[in-house]
Amino acid sequence: MDRGYDDNKMFLKLDELSQDYVIRLTAKRKLLYHNKRTTATELRNRRKGKVKTSVFYKGKEHEAYLSHVKVQITASRKDIYLVFVYGITEHPMMLATNKEIKSKDDVIQVARTYFSRWKIEEYFRCKKQMFQFENFRVRKLKSINALNFYITLCTAFLAMISTESETNALKVSIIKTADPVKEKVFFCYYRLAKGISGILSYAKEGIRLWFRTKRPAYCQLCLKLVV
Repeated sequence: MDRGYDDNKMFLKLDELSQDYVIRLTAKRKLLYHNKRTTATELRNRRKGKVKTSVFYKGKEHEAYLSHVKVQITASRKDIYLVFVYGITEHPMMLATNKEIKSKDDVIQVARTYFSRWKIEEYFRCKKQMFQFENFRVRKLKSINALNFYITLCTAFLAMISTESETNALKVSIIKTADPVKEKVFFCYYRLAKGISGILSYAKEGIRLWFRTKRPAYCQLCLKLVV
């Protein structure tokens, strides 16, 4: 979860549900370190990243340096781990997790778990840009939900195609029609959507040439005169 979920109520609820979490902390977060109340930024500034790894952030691969320390959340006083990520953003990231850390691999796994959420950000961005989701004219919640449902189906179809191998004939044809600038990208939904749109642009008659429309039987109106 992002910094918007850095809240004592959220930590308590996740503990109640026995749910594992990785939450990015804000600069205002205070923690208990050796039974002393201190800020997360103070702990961050005391350390330097010793564990080197690569992570994907905003569609690009970055080299990051990680460190961690055991602390307690002030709301529940339960032990958690604070993972610091150096070298990516202006101020090192601070990730709170209740997953146990015993080795370097565990630290790397926590960091990569958090950075995997950026795929969600790309997903919402794709819905807004490729399908113009924010540019709708309907105002009722039911209509907005219907639009979101159909766009989600389209996005799911793009996801299914993206999982196909690079030699898949359909996938190759779609990407070729999209005529992308870069050969390979981390998030390929845009070029798949553009390619499908380009292919369907040749269908001037819509689906009528592929599917025969079922029309209801003609019913003549009959009137009876009752005397």
